[in-house]
Amino acid sequence: MKSFFIKDLQLGQRLSGEAFVLKSIAKKTAKNNLPYWDVKFADKTGEIVGKIWADSLANCDENIIVNDIVDLEASAEENYNGVGLQLIVYSMVKTDKFEVSDFIKSVDLDLDAYWAKLLRFANSVENQYLKQLLQNILSDATWEQRFKTWPAAEKVHHDFIGGLLRHTVEMLELGDSALKLYPEADRDLVITGVILHDIGKINELSISSVISRSLEGSLLGHIYQGSALVENFIDKIPNFPATLKAQVLHIILAHHLKLEWGSPVEPRTMEAMFVHLLDYMSSQLQIWQKVMQNPGSLSDNWTEYQHLMSGKIYINRDHQTAVTEEKTLESSDESLNTKNVQSPKSKNDRNLPLPF
Repeated sequence: MKSFFIKDLQLGQRLSGEAFVLKSIAKKTAKNNLPYWDVKFADKTGEIVGKIWADSLANCDENIIVNDIVDLEASAEENYNGVGLQLIVYSMVKTDKFEVSDFIKSVDLDLDAYWAKLLRFANSVENQYLKQLLQNILSDATWEQRFKTWPAAEKVHHDFIGGLLRHTVEMLELGDSALKLYPEADRDLVITGVILHDIGKINELSISSVISRSLEGSLLGHIYQGSALVENFIDKIPNFPATLKAQVLHIILAHHLKLEWGSPVEPRTMEAMFVHLLDYMSSQLQIWQKVMQNPGSLSDNWTEYQHLMSGKIYINRDHQTAVTEEKTLESSDESLNTKNVQSPKSKNDRNLPLPF
């Protein structure tokens, strides 16, 4: 178990035998013609850049590669640009003694409860072919386990254990309200499209000591892989209507909206646009949520420059304090109310057959 995490590092702090993920390494030459390495490290709380100067290179393993877990002797110093901290590394060696939970982010998330929510939405689909499609995928124990635990991204949004499930359920709950305002959209198609739109992420992303892209993920991406996977399931359902198949696959292929964002086609059905907008809302607001929850150092309520937002973000600290206090109170109340009460099993209990 790590003693120090990146978010807790203080100026001048000395680290000894502390494990981090090596996220990047670039071997360079300084103006005085001496070699040095630009490095970046990560753990589940964030990332930090670093330098290994010429006089420390002999203490570093040259065979280390990106995504290795390394033990460091280092000190936390002011970054060269005067913003934040950097690590000045004195030695770096690969290690196999680490806890995966130190490096892959997790959140306080009841995966079984979220899975039950997803199944309730799937169960609400009335079209017999779409219902059968969802049943065939979600009733598979392997797919269930992976869908429940997989992240939705490497580091942008929902980049934690269970991130894909939470992202999907967020979209379902957002869509449930929006569909009441827009009855022209086919609810069964939207619900099915939401559940399946990112299923290719399970093949795109790989989980070991870090979240990274698989070879297939790098070469093919999750949109193609998701479409191919769903098409394979569809083709095993007798008499699945060709038009319905095209609409389902179109939702998956179009959910990033534009070619430059990764979609090979743009939305040409209301349901495809619906799923895209739900996906965009969930993903973008979770990025903002991460900043709001961990804003770093603030200057007059403004954060440091946020790359994904292309600027600094204003945070109302009074509101954030109130939100934190409310969550703490709710957690305390829930604990008191459920301490000696056993809830009845839902009809969607994970140990029962899918209720389709």
